[in-house]
Amino acid sequence: MRGYETRLAEGGCEDPEPWLELAALKQQAGDDDDACACLESTLFYGGLSADLASRLSSLRARMHGRDGSVGELLNLATAERLSPGEASYLGARVLEHVARGDALETRLTEGFFQEVARCFASPETQVSRRLAWSVLRAVHGRARDALELTRAKERLLGGINDRGLSEAIDLPRFVRFALARTEEGAEGEMARSRAEQLHAMEDLWREASAVIVPELDARSAYVRMAFGVGFTRIGSPSMARDIVAPVEAELSVHEAPNRVLFQLYLARMAHEATRGDAEAWQREVETALASIKDTTVKYRVEHLRKRSEWLRSATPSSASASLRPALERGVAEAEGFEHGALIAERMEELLNQRVDQRELFDYEIAQVIERLLRACRCARRWPRATCC
Repeated sequence: MRGYETRLAEGGCEDPEPWLELAALKQQAGDDDDACACLESTLFYGGLSADLASRLSSLRARMHGRDGSVGELLNLATAERLSPGEASYLGARVLEHVARGDALETRLTEGFFQEVARCFASPETQVSRRLAWSVLRAVHGRARDALELTRAKERLLGGINDRGLSEAIDLPRFVRFALARTEEGAEGEMARSRAEQLHAMEDLWREASAVIVPELDARSAYVRMAFGVGFTRIGSPSMARDIVAPVEAELSVHEAPNRVLFQLYLARMAHEATRGDAEAWQREVETALASIKDTTVKYRVEHLRKRSEWLRSATPSSASASLRPALERGVAEAEGFEHGALIAERMEELLNQRVDQRELFDYEIAQVIERLLRACRCARRWPRATCC
């Protein structure tokens, strides 16, 4: 596998066979994401194949829990926005149906294919450009419409010229890791660390995007904003922009406190991208708060902002200062335990319970874990391991 990865990561390989071989090896190793990327490259360089499109479609369906129904495809094709997983799955299924020539039997209309062409020609669609072009080539080729294919190509290339390629979407993971390995010394170590962080963030985002509500839901918007800051911090601003774009588009429909906080998240992304210092962020926050005239809105914004890892402008004066009293009592008691196992058991209890009938904030979870991990390291005794 390593030989194929090294060869393909160097770039310039337009032979579909190595991509197909690596796809099989990746699938055997359980790396379905890279396997899909390799199959997409095989279709891009080698042209449409019913067998390859079916393999890609099956892999995507399994990864994203899709049932393969026609109704599901129609809903995806007409959706205002698609997550990367949804777009990749839709593209794979379209390639499969075009390759099989079974559109009539499956009741996929011309209107459906027009919506698909609109979706995959748009630079806003979060999908690899290789898959986007394969889909456009298949859809317009099916209709024998050379003019629309040329127009779609121009839109696709225009989007690439304006926005560039997305490292997270357009480059397979093994390519990103190979690029990181080529760096030497401290810079190389940083590049490898960043690649590993990006890998982990992509996995987390894939899990989160599969369950969040797509539009107009405040909690989903906060999830998007938190990931936006995270991807910006590890040097993937294009991915961050794609994730938060739906929130920006619907900003006006949210309640006033949420609008202010979402704007602060966007400001935090810009702050991280420019590597601003703490004083600059403090000024940014003060400016945003000064613009709020409604005292009730300002109170709610401040209450939530101070509990956000990314939005607060000062570290709490003590670890216990921001924990609710009932939670603080449980943590303080656990810190006095002598056995590390008892501390770990109490940690699990605290993290799984509801304090004052409310779920824990993320900052509270982080503080509980940090304090009790320190307590575990200082504990005098751990019980001996026993056999059952």
